[in-house]
Amino acid sequence: MQLPDPSTTLVHTRGHGYRTSRPACGKRRREPTGSYPLWTGQWNKKQLGSPMRIRELLECCLYVDDLDQAARFYADVLGLELVDRQAGRHVFFRCGQRMLLIFDPRGSDDPDSELPRHGAQGVGHVAFAATDDELPGWQTHLEQHGVRIVHTIDWPQGGRSIYFDDPAGNSLEIASPR
Repeated sequence: MQLPDPSTTLVHTRGHGYRTSRPACGKRRREPTGSYPLWTGQWNKKQLGSPMRIRELLECCLYVDDLDQAARFYADVLGLELVDRQAGRHVFFRCGQRMLLIFDPRGSDDPDSELPRHGAQGVGHVAFAATDDELPGWQTHLEQHGVRIVHTIDWPQGGRSIYFDDPAGNSLEIASPR
C-alpha cells in the first residue's frame, strides 16, 4: 500500500507517533513512524471547507488486569454507578451523563469477537470534574480510603487538580474545570 504524500496529508497510525522531516524543498513533513494508517486527512483547510466537529466526549476507556478490584474502587471509593459487567472482559460505570469503560485487555482484545476490540497496555489517564469547593472534601475522602495523593496543582489560570492512581496504576485526576 502506498501512503499519500505526507507534505500535504496527515497520516495517523495506530500505536505510533509521527516523525518530522525536512526534505530538500524545505517544507516540514510529518511521517508515520510505523504501523498501518487509520486515518488520513488533508492539511489544507481551504480545499476541505468547514470540517465536521465532534460535539463532546461520550465515553472513555481505561485498562486493568483485575476487574473485581477496579469495580470495588470505582464504585466504593469514587461513587460511580456500575452499569454493566461482563466477567473477564469489562465493567462499565456511569459518570454524570458520560460513561467510563474499564476493560481487561486480555479478555477484550479478541479479533474474532462480535464486539470491537478494546485493548491497550500501559497507564491511562482520566480527569473527573468537581467544583473548587468540593476538592478539599475529595482529597480527605481519598486519603481516608487509603488512596495516596500523587500530586496537587493550582493552575495559573485558575482551577486546581488532585492526582492519584487507581489500583491498576492508571493516573486519575479530580479537577475544577476553568
